[in-house]
Amino acid sequence: ATLAARTCAFQRQRGSGMERLERNVVHEICTNQVVVTLQACVKELVENSLDAGATRIEVRLRESGSELLEVVDNGCGVSASDYASLATRHATSKIRAYEDLSSSLNTFGFRGEALAGICAMGDLTVCTRTSSDAAAVLLAYDRFG
Repeated sequence: ATLAARTCAFQRQRGSGMERLERNVVHEICTNQVVVTLQACVKELVENSLDAGATRIEVRLRESGSELLEVVDNGCGVSASDYASLATRHATSKIRAYEDLSSSLNTFGFRGEALAGICAMGDLTVCTRTSSDAAAVLLAYDRFG
């Protein structure tokens, strides 16, 4: 059978008409394009640490990463005003316009996709403290950030 015939048969089997994908399906498809392996997850988190000015970074795994992946650093921390958008797609402190990609970007990450992608893989908790904070804050994000 031709591709067109197989496509028509598939459409008849599933029902007619196009439907907009639900939010959770779109989120998983898009974020899984960024972080799909444990190695990519570690890379993204270490790059976040480096972008935060960390000079000490520790990576810990439990059960080869299937139970826990923990990255601890001495970077600058996350300010309270960024908590809500920290793990949402396209939220970034690195660029404001497309032109910034070629003129002022000097960091590893910039798109605001890594933490959202990691959230899609499992629960994410962030313990953070800036130099002006009296105590650390523990933030928890679900698979939607």
